[in-house]
Amino acid sequence: MARYNRQKNDETHLLKNIGHLQTIDMQYHCYPWTLDNTLRFKPSVGQLMDLCEENYRLILDLIPDIQSMKGKNISSQPSHQDLHLEILEQSRYTTLIHLTYYFENRESPDPDAILRVYHDSRQLEVIELKQSSYPVLNSYAHPGLLIKWKKNLFIYKWLNYCKHQNHQFIFTPAPVQKETKIPSFS
Repeated sequence: MARYNRQKNDETHLLKNIGHLQTIDMQYHCYPWTLDNTLRFKPSVGQLMDLCEENYRLILDLIPDIQSMKGKNISSQPSHQDLHLEILEQSRYTTLIHLTYYFENRESPDPDAILRVYHDSRQLEVIELKQSSYPVLNSYAHPGLLIKWKKNLFIYKWLNYCKHQNHQFIFTPAPVQKETKIPSFS
């Protein structure tokens, strides 16, 4: 029973934490974010899964018809950096995407993320993340869970930021071409 109550309290803390982050998003539309209290948070596996579910919901807000998207796409909003999306791999249950900004004055994109979207379990997994604004690696951190938490937290913040900038990738099917009959000369 104590274990259940501790887990329930951890989940309540996470929801309050995510709610707090959403409040920050609504008040401050700036980058980078200060998340001192969140950096000290010690997540559980269940809380990481909850965050992955929230990231899945956010990615669907940005890419509503993700299972139909193909190739390279750009979302442009006035006075904001273009957001680049590339569909790397598409299957029935998963989609592998590359999401990034390309800045003119930088050698490499930042942030630059490869994400796997699991449609059946409604999760988003961070496969690779390169960015310079949020301290993800910490030599004193637990090597797996805490680093995954920090990467997913960064993605959560970035996706919210993109959403508040009104970025969205809309699937537009290619026009169907009518068949033209080629006259035969027989």
